[in-house]
Amino acid sequence: PDVYKGLNLQPLPVKERKYKAKKLDALDKKILRALTEHSDKSLVEIAAEAGSTWDVVRYRIKLMEQAKIILTYFPQLDYRQLGYMQFVCNVELRNISKESFRQFEQIMKTNPNTLYAFTSANSPSIIFHCMFKSIDELDTLLRSLQEKFKENIYAADYYIARDELKLDLFPKGMAESI
Repeated sequence: PDVYKGLNLQPLPVKERKYKAKKLDALDKKILRALTEHSDKSLVEIAAEAGSTWDVVRYRIKLMEQAKIILTYFPQLDYRQLGYMQFVCNVELRNISKESFRQFEQIMKTNPNTLYAFTSANSPSIIFHCMFKSIDELDTLLRSLQEKFKENIYAADYYIARDELKLDLFPKGMAESI
């Protein structure tokens, strides 16, 4: 039986918690280092590497998640095993309006084969990393961009990524300077 039935209770308002910015200390950096090497490590393994206990590590991870330092966890994939080729592309733009540039950015954000894309700070260019099953599929994307932005694309280059030499989401040099 529902003991609250018929009481007509109003739901209590839930206040959104505001979390303070987290200042990283040496232990936080060790935890981040361990997570960026392999995000599937157990709390016990991370604690052993960081020189702490699993419950302290769990608490610290939770604080870093709340402070939006840790945003997500993801697997590292071998795209070749999935039948894909990796490409890094650079599209240089000239004389492009803000609205057209936003449209170009939106295409990059919503393209299902784009892993990441970023804009250049010193020129209106977009560099993106993408996966396709063939060069022809990449060519189709680049041709559609050239058609839509024919007056604005100055150059478009792509590179076939043969091997990923390094992927370190929390480089040691960064850990030392924080």
